[in-house]
Amino acid sequence: MVVIALEAIPGYLGQVEYSLLRTAGVATVGFGIFGLAITMIITMTAFRRFERLSWYVLWFYPIFWSSHLAGLGVKPGVDDMVFIIISVAGLALPAKLFFQRGD
Repeated sequence: MVVIALEAIPGYLGQVEYSLLRTAGVATVGFGIFGLAITMIITMTAFRRFERLSWYVLWFYPIFWSSHLAGLGVKPGVDDMVFIIISVAGLALPAKLFFQRGD
């Protein structure tokens, strides 16, 4: 919607800015919908059964937010650190249950 509003202003967006804005929007929406759906499915099924693969797969989020904090292509912010702490804590607290010797 922002792009549509800004397009109404003649000469406001150049081709490069429009392309970057559109790419960021598509990536954000795609990551939000796909990431949320996959995370919910993994969390509600395999993670609750303490399957190790689910624990490894969910490390995607701390790695993703750490790359933001490192500034790899995106301006880092305080919210990145909050998401890193929450996701690492959520994976570290039940880690013992995933790696019990009884398997």
